Amino acid sequence: IYLIQLKEKKPSYIPEFEETKESVIESYTKINSISLAKEKAEEIYSKGLPFEEMATELGIETKQTELITQDSYIPTLGPGKEFVKTCSLIEETEIAPPVQMQESWVIARLDSHEDIDEAKFTEEKETFKAGLLTRKRQSYFDSWFEAFRKEANFVSYTAELE
Repeated sequence: IYLIQLKEKKPSYIPEFEETKESVIESYTKINSISLAKEKAEEIYSKGLPFEEMATELGIETKQTELITQDSYIPTLGPGKEFVKTCSLIEETEIAPPVQMQESWVIARLDSHEDIDEAKFTEEKETFKAGLLTRKRQSYFDSWFEAFRKEANFVSYTAELE
């Protein structure tokens, strides 16, 4: 159980700029930082420098991930779907154009690429196919049933009995 008591009440007002200056600067910086990062990433990429020189010029260190898939989450960057999609368009050791992640822009180099395991794919293909077909059938049935229920103007009186 929590007991809450009002300690004091302050009337609403429009604060002076000096009071909000820090939060305004912080908000402005955050909003514009993504577009500034994009411009900087595109500028560096367009120079055609080797990957390590790009990092040196930006004053950052390079980081490397394990093998990732579209469903992977990349630590400090976010979901890997767009990242993997962009990297799949280039050859090994090539540098990908800048990719937007959650709150930053990334320039990537593809170090290695691993194709799917054909034997494992063949084993799991039928199971995956059956599961996908079941989900599609259920989705179709649900949408049909919902349309049917709306058309029939179904009214439930069971709620009134309780």
